[in-house]
Amino acid sequence: MTNVEGLLRSRGSGSTRAVSALVVVSLALTSCGGGASPAAQSATLVARPAAASSTTAARSATRWVAAAVGTLWVARGSARAVDRFATTPPASVRAWIADMSLAQKGGLVGRVETQALYGTPVVVTATSSGWSKVVVPSQPTPRDRRGYPGWIPTWQLTSRVPAATATYALVRSVTSWVHETPATTTASRMMDVSYDTRLPVLASSSSFVEVSLLDGRHGYLLSRDVTLHRSGGTPPATGARVIAEARKFLGLQYLWGGTSGFGYDCSGFVYAVFHVLGVTVPRDAAPQATRGAIVLRKNLEPGDLVFFRDDAGSIVHVAIFYGSVHGVPSVIHSPNTGSPISITPLAAWPSSSYAGARRYTVP
Repeated sequence: MTNVEGLLRSRGSGSTRAVSALVVVSLALTSCGGGASPAAQSATLVARPAAASSTTAARSATRWVAAAVGTLWVARGSARAVDRFATTPPASVRAWIADMSLAQKGGLVGRVETQALYGTPVVVTATSSGWSKVVVPSQPTPRDRRGYPGWIPTWQLTSRVPAATATYALVRSVTSWVHETPATTTASRMMDVSYDTRLPVLASSSSFVEVSLLDGRHGYLLSRDVTLHRSGGTPPATGARVIAEARKFLGLQYLWGGTSGFGYDCSGFVYAVFHVLGVTVPRDAAPQATRGAIVLRKNLEPGDLVFFRDDAGSIVHVAIFYGSVHGVPSVIHSPNTGSPISITPLAAWPSSSYAGARRYTVP
């Protein structure tokens, strides 16, 4: 990880090395995640917005993310040529990730803030040269009481209000294709959506679910990829459910700023797993460590969040306590750029870096 990462707001991470026959790793803790604090942003080598006179202040207007995954950037000039699949139509996060080298993925540090999924409401606070500055109310942060901030290409937003239906489909597979027809063939693919995407349901069967899209079209998802919920209702988030959801992503590569099934950073992984289960936790690791119930290390249970600090005392990583693996207390987490979501012994971190635990689940 780069020195710039260490300057940025914590979302956890570290490079790994084997230190025993148990494949215990030592994590050199640096920052893991997306955006940067105002002070850290000044240290990043990215293009900044044009002068304030060229930025149009916008009345707070609600819009909805119309791309499968919308990426929010630190500044409207943050994106590079290699980021074209994330910023120009038709956006494809899968193609974007595949097109980047490991170094280019590392270069997202200080450029990307977070991501918002298809249909997520955002509030536009300013517009400039085809970009909109927005906040994401569903991603809590102490940085802005209105929601997580960032810049997104304006074409990825729509003012069309999602259809009001009694039931919504919640995508529970890592990713899922929305199809034009119930046949759900390769030729009928319309959009590749992420885990935790919510779509209004028009009809359902044992094979497919018909949903309403933001542009007025109908789409079809495989029933096995989603669960149906009445608006406002989800089952309680137990530790067992948290672990069952988290295990779906074993092997998925880390993505700085990621909050989708195409790639997560450490706190984005935690955020998504809990959000699917009806619990909204803060977007970043440090504020995640200030909510929920305090848990002593000796009382850790599966589903608890475990936090780690750097030498300066700042929280830089979050993981989900997994339980014992062959008698070894372990966590499941998204480590850092170049590493997949994995299960790691808790002893991989020195005791001095352990920064406590919080519980957001119910018994």
